[in-house]
Amino acid sequence: MSKRSLGLASLAAQAALASGLGCASRAPALREPVVLQAIAPSQAGADDRPGAPAGPALAPGACPAGSQPDGFDGCAPERDAAERARLDAAIGAAEQTIRDEQYRNGRTLVELARLELVRDASHADHDGPNDAARAQKNAMRAVAVDATTPGAALVLALARARSTLEVVRRSGAEVRAPALALVGLAARAAARAGDWHAAAATALVGFARLDAGDAAGARAPFDEAVRSDPSGAAGWLGKGETARGLHDFEGAAAAYAKVLGLAPGHADALRGLAAAARREPLALVARATVGAPSPELTEGRLAPPPPPAQPCDAAAHATPRSEAACRSLEELGRATTPPALDEAARHGVDAYRDLRPDCASGAPACGPHVARALLAAARAFVAAGEPAKGIATAKMLLDPSARGLAQAGLAPEVELFVADAYHALGIYDEAGQWYERHGKGAPQAATAVPARARALAIRLALGQGDAASPAASPPAPDTDGRSPGLALARGLRLVLADPRWVRGTAP
Repeated sequence: MSKRSLGLASLAAQAALASGLGCASRAPALREPVVLQAIAPSQAGADDRPGAPAGPALAPGACPAGSQPDGFDGCAPERDAAERARLDAAIGAAEQTIRDEQYRNGRTLVELARLELVRDASHADHDGPNDAARAQKNAMRAVAVDATTPGAALVLALARARSTLEVVRRSGAEVRAPALALVGLAARAAARAGDWHAAAATALVGFARLDAGDAAGARAPFDEAVRSDPSGAAGWLGKGETARGLHDFEGAAAAYAKVLGLAPGHADALRGLAAAARREPLALVARATVGAPSPELTEGRLAPPPPPAQPCDAAAHATPRSEAACRSLEELGRATTPPALDEAARHGVDAYRDLRPDCASGAPACGPHVARALLAAARAFVAAGEPAKGIATAKMLLDPSARGLAQAGLAPEVELFVADAYHALGIYDEAGQWYERHGKGAPQAATAVPARARALAIRLALGQGDAASPAASPPAPDTDGRSPGLALARGLRLVLADPRWVRGTAP
């Protein structure tokens, strides 16, 4: 064995000892904590068991003691009956809290979605056929309640990653690339948070790139993740995987050792450390089995920048009962700060509600100026950081019973605004439907073709297109036998287990 190999084996052994393996006194493993104080976490770590093997002694492909294969060529923690019962109880308690608070508690919705992703079982109810579907719905609710709730954008990106695992496993190259690109898009949106959630989301971008076979492209997101959050185990795991993919075994071993310092006994880090000691490179998915990324799956709005809110003309001012709507338009034109935008938007909505009977009958008081005020209010809500309110306000303009609003002819503009707002939030299912609606409803508009293209790309990425069906496009086998979605599965599991979800702040 060369000196370099001996050094790697020594580092692997030291990291295994630091993780508490083979010692009489062991540090607790990284747990999957619960949000409710009434549910006491287990005192024993999932990997805190006598006789677990040290890193370099681990056989290739084997899972360390206390873990089990996860279906993606990775290892997931084993849970005993008591631990599963605690997780079930925590989810039940969070669901009750949400019902009691009428789905208005964003933090509890975030934690419920996380716990459902952790459990990842096939429990079915009115919210979905399994935990993954319910987690996505609750993450969407959290974003709708308050998009700035800590962890809301991240848990939505994690839910998207979980659903993508199924898409990439059952689909071929035509679907894998857009599906992974959509995960990256959602993760980049979550990375704007500016705290440890942002670093975890940045790491998720890297895991998606690894699953696309792009180790070189994954290096930058992982470097950024560990630079901005050295306490994030997911970023270090990604650095280790990327280094192995680039045949940097010393760098890989050092990164895996960092993971084990943060998450003692972590199964995938132990397996990676053993592989690095054997100088075994990471088996990357062949790029040919992934396909090219879709240019339509990009950030940003398709709608052009909106013009400033125009005040009422003389005819509108002369119309009885138009004063409030005209005042709101003037106020919306002056507002620049988030509080002022929010207040002006509320006044615009109040003005419409007072005129709702006039709008239903098509009376002159509900002229185009009211529709313009309502759309300006929707934009103001989004600019104030309240996109869910902006979407709800814009949809008022499409109410078929409001004949007066329909006369303004703003439907295509409203549809594209709603699509862009959903897209920015990472709620791609809805975004795709609204882009398609705009493309079909305004086929002559300059934005119709790009809207239809983005809608098609989103449908494909979500596994909803014809090319996404297994019969139409069977998965191309990977030459190395690597399971599609392996990197995402590992990253997803590690981010979900981060103890800071419960503490709410970095240590």
